[in-house]
Amino acid sequence: MQRIDLLLLSPKTEYIPGGIAAWTDIFLKHSEQAGIYCDLLNTALLRPRKQERKRNLLDEAKRTHLIFCGLRKKLKSLSYPVAYLNTSCGTFGMIRDYLIAKTIKRKQPHCKIILQFHCDIEHQCTAGITQKYLKKILTTVDERFVLNAKNARYLRQKYGAESTVIPNFIDEELVRKAPKFICETMKNAVFVGAVHTPKGVHELFLLAKRVPSITFTLIGDVQEHLDEHALPQNVLLLGGKKREEILSILDGADVFVFPTHSEGFSIALLEAMARGLPCLATDAGANLDMIENKGGRVVDVGDVDAMEQALHEMASPDARRQMSEWCIQKVQTFYTATKVLTEIKESLHSSPEDSKHGEIVL
Repeated sequence: MQRIDLLLLSPKTEYIPGGIAAWTDIFLKHSEQAGIYCDLLNTALLRPRKQERKRNLLDEAKRTHLIFCGLRKKLKSLSYPVAYLNTSCGTFGMIRDYLIAKTIKRKQPHCKIILQFHCDIEHQCTAGITQKYLKKILTTVDERFVLNAKNARYLRQKYGAESTVIPNFIDEELVRKAPKFICETMKNAVFVGAVHTPKGVHELFLLAKRVPSITFTLIGDVQEHLDEHALPQNVLLLGGKKREEILSILDGADVFVFPTHSEGFSIALLEAMARGLPCLATDAGANLDMIENKGGRVVDVGDVDAMEQALHEMASPDARRQMSEWCIQKVQTFYTATKVLTEIKESLHSSPEDSKHGEIVL
């Protein structure tokens, strides 16, 4: 097996249970098996950021100073053939990531820089200064990885930049081995994610009012004020849960509902598919790439009428059984850590023009 050594610039922290930090954990766990050997430069927050607190500029200044001190030490001590830089697309982070890329190019001109976007680029990079530095970093790095086909089209059309679609991934151990038991009647729906407007929870509440026969269980921290007295009686707010509890709830549910407004590549949706849940999701980010209207139904963002119709179409146990089996097979075929890391390794040896853009067909 051909070996690839790289400098991985990515957050690894106990403060954030999901996001890029979760990606980093799984990547490091499986990378050597794929022949990828990483030297990690941790770019994580210095301490957890409270939901209600704005960015602490002093913390960010210290964090940035530590990142660049660590980067200079690593570049001075070792020569890296590849640097893999993860970005979340925030304005401050985009500027910092551009300066990181420029530093690597200056210190080690022959190092190939891979920029991995962990966001819905079009919806997140809207500020003028963010777009300015996005354009700069796109021309500085050697290759760009994006989470979905929409992001690839956006970078090509707006910036003339080619990119490779690399999906998020999951531990093989989380993929269901036996078929999921499908109830005759659809009674329990589950949502996993931050409970706030960008995730479509208000549309979910409207949907719950229209379908009182289904209990909608929401797992995740409530990030905005909700009048709980006005919530439909068939909506349960459980707050944040540990992964083992989430998987147990997924296994007991009949359908996964994910009405998000924007997305990169949802790990919550991926885990639901891995557990064999038929999925109802909006056409945001990679959702359509993932489900293809075969593992569930994909509707327009904000269309509660379409959501209600989709649930009626998913009422048949035979239809949900087919969707469940399809979801499990899709994850096994395309989204395990071993599969995606092998794809990443192959992409490091090819040019962006060799990559396929668009939907993955199973």
